[in-house]
Amino acid sequence: MPAKKSPRQKTKARASAPMVLPITTSTTVGSLPFHQILDNLLTHVLSSAAAAFIRLPAGKAGPELPVDRPTFQRLFTAAAAADRSAEVWTQADSELLVFSGKVQADLQDGLVLVRIPVSCDQASATIEVPFAVGSKDRPAGMVAATEASPRGPDAIVQVWGESLTAFAWRTLLKLATQAAWASGFDEDGAGLIPIALTASPDQLRILTMARHTFDRVRV
Repeated sequence: MPAKKSPRQKTKARASAPMVLPITTSTTVGSLPFHQILDNLLTHVLSSAAAAFIRLPAGKAGPELPVDRPTFQRLFTAAAAADRSAEVWTQADSELLVFSGKVQADLQDGLVLVRIPVSCDQASATIEVPFAVGSKDRPAGMVAATEASPRGPDAIVQVWGESLTAFAWRTLLKLATQAAWASGFDEDGAGLIPIALTASPDQLRILTMARHTFDRVRV
């Protein structure tokens, strides 16, 4: 196999999307599949009250889903894994092995911390991507902020920082969006959407809403 160039030589290509090659030798992430964990959560959280949010009028708020910390961690890992234990990202002459089945996330007051185990020729590390979201005292809707670069070795984050941040954010959005979608329906039969994330050390709360009239999706 030809020698790969150092990631420090590839910084100009950081904005390009990596090609993803899944590794499917194992699809076990140590817990139930994402959809099954989500179903269990919604059954517990919504119970019989879920029927009250069926056919919610346009623009009206739906239930706020309290996802306790252990359930959030299981959901996040399952959402990141997407039925595969690892995947290879390629970008020009660089490659990164991402252990998607071992991705972890944790909660602090107003923070979601995503940890992504990765490996390449230059280093093996766990990259941390922090997202500042809403807190009890500072609601932020669906606005989130992160640092200029993920936390980890320069040899990795200089090349893969943007892609790793995007991967972490996409996983958090997948969790919130699918939880909201499954929690109730609007007048057109479309699932609800998330409009706010609130993090505390104990739970992540997802506030839901029916789409506005101009954003209607008929199903």
